[in-house]
Amino acid sequence: MFVQKTILIDVPIAAPVENLAQSTSKVLFYPCSGFDLEVPVTHFAPVIDVFWFVDRGYFRPDHQDTRFNHLDRPADSISPIFKHPDFDYISYTLEGPAVDDRYSVHIKPCVLTEFYLHIPTGRTIQLKFRRGYGFSGFDKEIRKLAVFFHRGDSPGEGGSGSKWYSSRNGRGTIWDKLEDGGWIVTDLSLAYDQDVFRIITDDINAGKIKKVSELLNPSFEFYSRKYNITFTCIGFLGHRYGPTLAFRVDRGDKMTAF
Repeated sequence: MFVQKTILIDVPIAAPVENLAQSTSKVLFYPCSGFDLEVPVTHFAPVIDVFWFVDRGYFRPDHQDTRFNHLDRPADSISPIFKHPDFDYISYTLEGPAVDDRYSVHIKPCVLTEFYLHIPTGRTIQLKFRRGYGFSGFDKEIRKLAVFFHRGDSPGEGGSGSKWYSSRNGRGTIWDKLEDGGWIVTDLSLAYDQDVFRIITDDINAGKIKKVSELLNPSFEFYSRKYNITFTCIGFLGHRYGPTLAFRVDRGDKMTAF
């Protein structure tokens, strides 16, 4: 289930990323990311140290998911990938084979790590591009997480079909690794397994939520008994398959605090 009805965008792109300054992991993870780099990097660079971008099409020549943005090129000849006036490229390191066959089901992992200086803050950040499947990268590379970023995904060809928010996927879930007070950023694609995202998706499609501002003023809050987690909508970061919303995730029922 996806957002199928148009929602009015009546707020600017903004989210209080400074609230993540006390994060212990300072890690962002984005599966099935493709070339969707600018929003996560530019918005979270002031507080996040390590950005993981994972896609099965990276560094696989002529792969359908990455060839149009040239991310199918060999990993040892592609840097710098991210180009923006607020960032200076420094260097890269490489782990794993630089190229893999685009037809192979058993993908050979490769991690290209690029180092950048974020000019406005003077911070050095790492952009890690991992060839492989999202769940494999998540299981092998992530211990703790400050931000889970996911949008533009689908169950069909070209999409991952991954049920990231389900506790029944037979693997570790984001709930095991996301810090208390960490963020989920989602456009609600492939998010129907999570009760709070299902409610928002259904309300948008039913016309009960017509504007993005209705989720932010006041902030939409929901307590999930299933996961013992309180979700608070705190930001808007553009639009893909639906509005890209930022949710703070707190353990326990924070709605009873008043």
